[in-house]
Amino acid sequence: MTIELIRKIEQRIHRYRILREPKTKLWKAPRKTAQDSTIGYIFEGESTRTLLGKIRLKQHKIFQNILPRHRILIKINLNSSCPYPASTDPQLLGAIVDLLRDHGNDDIRVGDCSGLGYLPTRQVAQKTNIHKALKGKAVFEAFDHEKWVKIAVNGKYLKHITVPECLYEADRIINLANLKTHSLADFSMGIKLLVGFMHPFERYALHKGRLHEKIAEMGRVIQPDLSIIDARKVFITGGPDTGDIAQGDRIFVGDNLLQTDVEAYRFLYDLKRSHNCLQNFKKDPFDMPQFKTCRAGAQPKQTWTLV
Repeated sequence: MTIELIRKIEQRIHRYRILREPKTKLWKAPRKTAQDSTIGYIFEGESTRTLLGKIRLKQHKIFQNILPRHRILIKINLNSSCPYPASTDPQLLGAIVDLLRDHGNDDIRVGDCSGLGYLPTRQVAQKTNIHKALKGKAVFEAFDHEKWVKIAVNGKYLKHITVPECLYEADRIINLANLKTHSLADFSMGIKLLVGFMHPFERYALHKGRLHEKIAEMGRVIQPDLSIIDARKVFITGGPDTGDIAQGDRIFVGDNLLQTDVEAYRFLYDLKRSHNCLQNFKKDPFDMPQFKTCRAGAQPKQTWTLV
């Protein structure tokens, strides 16, 4: 038996050891925000430096519901080890962590659980330079090494989901999503990012029909306190890992999960239209299956400010 074969066997054993079925049977209530939606910003700029400068000027407004004593969990996109814009940009993540530290927060955790084909997540974080971006600033949480709990969804298509317990240990959750098309789900933004909270064993069933509706139902029981959607570089075809990229030069920041996604969708639609690749995308966001399912729980529209 060669050393290479032994290494592959060890990796496979390790991969499924960390994906053992959750031993805890603890159930938790849906994780919802209590705050009213007040923030809706679209930051526009031709460089990351310009965009970050504009965000810094608004940071006190953006983080108005985040206190220095709060424990922060930033949910990122590490479904695969493919580089940005398939995964979270380490530069942007590091800058957001710096803003939170300037705001007075020193208990910051950053987490995700990669797809089964890329586990363990810690290796993905190394390959994508996420660990390097967080060094000395924040702690990385690989959900596949966490304890798991269950949430009752009681949806039409999704009855319950299993999520990492650290979801409930955080006082504030920040979603850091990438704006992109998705070959199975049409598009991936803040609501789709929530799938990274789901135990990997449950993701198979998620994709066995009514994917759009199931994703929407997840958004009813897991609600981040702040949604940031990176639209500087955007997959306008393909996705989530590869596709044609268009320059977007925008970052969306809002404190309502659905409305932030809807605003980002409108921008994605315009990008696709300008590049003649609309495919099955509709002008009205609520004509898309995911948003159509969300409509019942939709909140009043925010006022969006272009900065």
